[in-house]
Amino acid sequence: MRDLLIAIANFLTIWLAGRFGILGLLTKFRERNGKITKWGRTAVIGMIVSIMVTVISQELDFRRQAKEQHEANEKLLKQNRSSVLRRGFCHDCRKTVSRFIAAPFGARFRLR
Repeated sequence: MRDLLIAIANFLTIWLAGRFGILGLLTKFRERNGKITKWGRTAVIGMIVSIMVTVISQELDFRRQAKEQHEANEKLLKQNRSSVLRRGFCHDCRKTVSRFIAAPFGARFRLR
């Protein structure tokens, strides 16, 4: 549900930023003396608000993805640990060492 709300917020803010940009272009946004008109102020404030909402929704989405990735990594680490414990970490080590233990070994010494 949260993902849907973030997606809707992203879509709406992009749409609104475009609409406010068009509003600023199509209406008289400055008076002759350089003062911003009501419509100009509306367009600027609308664009700023839509940009802020977009940044916030992108940050929330980024944090959600980072959390999911962290949880997936933790799950994989836990699976690997349980697999190692089930199988026995030194299973392969014991195989290798047992070859050397079972190998015949002899030595001759000459004393003069």
